[in-house]
Amino acid sequence: MNSELETAKRILSEGGVVGVPTETVYGLAGLVDRSGAIRRIFELKERPFFDPLIVHVGSYEQWERVTRRIPTNARALAQAFWPGPLTIICERDLSLDPMITAGLDGVGVRMPKHPVARAIAVELDTPFAAPSANKFGKTSPTTASHVREEFLRSDLFVVDGGPCEVGIESTVVDCSDESVVRVVRPGSVTKRDLENVVGTGTPVVFGSAPSAPGQGKEHYQPAIPLYIVEKDEVISGSVELFLPASPILAARMLYSEMRRLAGSGASAIVVKREPSHTNESWNAIWNRLERAASTLP
Repeated sequence: MNSELETAKRILSEGGVVGVPTETVYGLAGLVDRSGAIRRIFELKERPFFDPLIVHVGSYEQWERVTRRIPTNARALAQAFWPGPLTIICERDLSLDPMITAGLDGVGVRMPKHPVARAIAVELDTPFAAPSANKFGKTSPTTASHVREEFLRSDLFVVDGGPCEVGIESTVVDCSDESVVRVVRPGSVTKRDLENVVGTGTPVVFGSAPSAPGQGKEHYQPAIPLYIVEKDEVISGSVELFLPASPILAARMLYSEMRRLAGSGASAIVVKREPSHTNESWNAIWNRLERAASTLP
């Protein structure tokens, strides 16, 4: 692992792009002050330039470098959930490469918990931008082998940090407006978790933000169609994606299982919407499944 980490740091320092593990999903990383690396991330992912990237930091000082102002609510949430799977949108510092934010005023930042991702940011003393390490709109990777398969022809160096602990992308909140915390992408940090930190004086609401990544209607899609069905619906030639009773376990295995079933030889994947899978802890999982799903034939 140490040799892989050193290789990754060298490539990043030289302006390259590497695959790195985080606790959420594997990311395609480039240092924020290397414009060539940022452009290469978009090219490798085949990602439209209007879709902004999340910046990963190793310290609060690095956060302050890439933002113009950090509101009180944002700082409180960071203290509660960092390092961890929460991305916080604030006003970007004007020195930050506008390609990272798609030219918008806000930048999403998080401090990853995975030791490899943290070590890269801390030891290079530079934040890095890193969307999920997959082709745009496709299923996110949760192992190093997923990343290597996705970029087989790209000669991409990938640090193997083991399977991702969380398994789905971070919760994204927009704290640009001091008066409200806006959840623009659900994740393992729930609305209730956020409310417990900011208190009753600040509403926590669901909404959208142009500076949030991955807001397309179709996203996370496997190589074969995925359908969400009721219990009595049958799709010929399909294989079922079974979700564990625990939302934590369901999130951890979701993308890996979607990838496995997509390569099983079946013509489609079906997942049944169970009544027991409807509380707030399941919101992020259904958000991913609904955006990965195709329309029933």
